Amino acid sequence: AEAQIRALNASLEQRVQERTQALEETTLRLQRMQEELAHSSARATLSALIANVAHELNTPLGNGLMAATTCQDVAKRFHERMQDGPLRKSELVGFVQEVRDGSMLVERNLFRAVELMGKLTRTPYWTCLGATPEGSEEIRNEISDWYYSMAASRVSL
Repeated sequence: AEAQIRALNASLEQRVQERTQALEETTLRLQRMQEELAHSSARATLSALIANVAHELNTPLGNGLMAATTCQDVAKRFHERMQDGPLRKSELVGFVQEVRDGSMLVERNLFRAVELMGKLTRTPYWTCLGATPEGSEEIRNEISDWYYSMAASRVSL
């Protein structure tokens, strides 16, 4: 009877070890899956952030580009008109007004884009994406330097 109890205990210990090993393997797989899910979530968050920033920046940049292109067309037409002969004062005044209006649109939209970038540098987006504090600080400093250099070079009309 004692040998039978020892055999049962040994069998039971073997089954416990097998189940413990299976649980440990399952736990490791679960941890890997959780890490993969966290990385996947961070990538999805980063993608959404990039899409939002691109959308917000595209509006003022697109408007600024359209205004700059319009100014270029106005200058081309004015140049062609100058080749045709003497200009009337009203044509010159109209040209100056169109270029001034276009330049103001370019400036306003470019500064809107710079302002958006400035807001981005003050928002802790980088940390919510799992970036290291050192890396996020480096990115913020680089964007901030660019922002302030743009703001310092602002030319008023």
